Amino acid sequence: MSWQGYPTPPPTVLDMGKGNWVMIVLTLVVCGGIGGVAVVSSIIGLASGGPVGGQLVGGAIGTVFLGIGVLPLIMYRRLTRPRRVIIDGYGVRWDDPKGAPWLMPWGDLAAVAVSTATKVSGVGSGLITRRTLVRIDLYPRDASVYHRHPEMRHLWGVGGVRNGYRLPLGPRGAYVPPLDAGLRTFGPAGVYRGVVDEGIALGFQYS
Repeated sequence: MSWQGYPTPPPTVLDMGKGNWVMIVLTLVVCGGIGGVAVVSSIIGLASGGPVGGQLVGGAIGTVFLGIGVLPLIMYRRLTRPRRVIIDGYGVRWDDPKGAPWLMPWGDLAAVAVSTATKVSGVGSGLITRRTLVRIDLYPRDASVYHRHPEMRHLWGVGGVRNGYRLPLGPRGAYVPPLDAGLRTFGPAGVYRGVVDEGIALGFQYS
């Protein structure tokens, strides 16, 4: 397919299943390690006659961290299944054969943006990490779009987005340049708002 004799640019395709195993291993090592140390320390403390209250609290916190560390292993198949973001001449698409795929055509959009936020972890522990959370924000042209896309209602208002959809992509800062390039290439004039930095992501926000 071409436009006035020029070849159509290839679509922008981002594989969301690729690399998730790295996050699974990191979560297991970091959270599982912290939780394991806390639980073992609590058991040793109780056995040696330490204060019961403090040891129980430490053990409870350790158990929570262990649970966080093991959870990605339990959800391994879901986290690593094939999922792709596709940006092309038709619109923005979530390709998820075993989940809930959708397509938002350009004609249904008033605006689209790539929003980012910085997640800071480990404050006070001496091991501070910073990760860039990436999202695609889609703003419909009118109210009828919402009713025509029931398959996307789980994304409506996510993260406090007003009158729009948010697709969280997680801590994938490396995806910002290709997303920006793809939306600039295929988005109609005036629709793409660029990359919006929302600052620090507070609390347990991971999207």
